[in-house]
Amino acid sequence: MRKSYFFFFTAFVIGLCSCTCNDSYKDVLSYFESTNALIDGEYNQLLMVVSHDMRSSNAQMYCLERDSVGAPWQLAIDKQPVFIGKNGLNTFENRFEGDKTTPLGLYDLTLVFGWPLDFENLKMPFLEVTPDMYWSGKEDSTYNLLVRDTTGLYGKESEHLIEYPESYRYSVVIDYNPECIHGKGSAIFMHCSGSSQYTAGCVAYPETQLREVLQWLDETKQPKIFIGYKEVH
Repeated sequence: MRKSYFFFFTAFVIGLCSCTCNDSYKDVLSYFESTNALIDGEYNQLLMVVSHDMRSSNAQMYCLERDSVGAPWQLAIDKQPVFIGKNGLNTFENRFEGDKTTPLGLYDLTLVFGWPLDFENLKMPFLEVTPDMYWSGKEDSTYNLLVRDTTGLYGKESEHLIEYPESYRYSVVIDYNPECIHGKGSAIFMHCSGSSQYTAGCVAYPETQLREVLQWLDETKQPKIFIGYKEVH
């Protein structure tokens, strides 16, 4: 079942406490827990993507894991830099299709898609990209859904996944806008970074590091990604 995680992020933008760019994952985790941005639930893997500038395309990602709900989080993979939207971060309420911002929030990671995997033991659902696959941007019931089309109807308004062999070599679906509200943005993924130091709204990660993350992700641990802002003074 698709779930929705929409939050108000006023506390991220106004009156934030002081911090430094050298925060440990414990500092960052504690801060977001204190603002109630992280809602505890039945998940035991968490990717925290944190920017210190609402308009920057740069962020840091922490991969956290715990043995069970209520147990302390531990850093599973060392902190790594990632790229986000060209225009930084935005709330769901203020986002719109094509604004080149990455959505703030806590979301399920639901599906890995891409070219044939060259490693074994993936623990997430996987879908190999084929020429008929589009991520719909049409103003109809398919908006923000994966569709198969051989007629060309989806070419103009949607992402033809096979046309992005570099970015979508490995990709993970971030379950943003699960209610498929037209105009609020579609096709938000974590994918491989290319030559650009920004994305159109996704989270981009070097292929080697993303591959490591994919080998770590485990569907049974109900992994989520949290995208947040923490001001620096």
